[in-house]
Amino acid sequence: MNEDYVKNLRDALNLSPDNSPLRLLLADALIKNSEYYEAEEEFKAILAKDQNHAQAKLGLAKVYFAQSKFPMSIVILEEMDEVDPLSPENLVMLSKSLLRNNETGKAIEYYKRSLVLNPSLTDEELDQNLRSTSSDSSNVNELIESLEEGMKHLEKPLINSIR
Repeated sequence: MNEDYVKNLRDALNLSPDNSPLRLLLADALIKNSEYYEAEEEFKAILAKDQNHAQAKLGLAKVYFAQSKFPMSIVILEEMDEVDPLSPENLVMLSKSLLRNNETGKAIEYYKRSLVLNPSLTDEELDQNLRSTSSDSSNVNELIESLEEGMKHLEKPLINSIR
């Protein structure tokens, strides 16, 4: 993004420091310039005034993802998903964060949700890493179901009959 544009946004923000929409524009421009630390500060400034600002939370999650701070991204995205379901694109980001944080089971769950909402939204990294895991996971689930079914047929001991 053009450095003059970022400078102009900063100048305008100096004149109107409480202008959250302007601060969001600046933060988005900083992300496009890969200036993640600066963008993080802008999103945090918005959230300091409004803890529930959804765009700032999402922006902060994107910044953390870009900085490979996956646990922080996960916390924000899962919290947001509890309040209002995430878009398929944001579910993919959450799934990738979980995968990179070695939480494969949850990554599969969120990726499946994203594909239900938008079947054309696929991600090569997730497809490659989760397909084999998903089939392994389904084999484990089948084994558990088979064991549970077998347990139903066992006789329960009668404790009262022993004297």
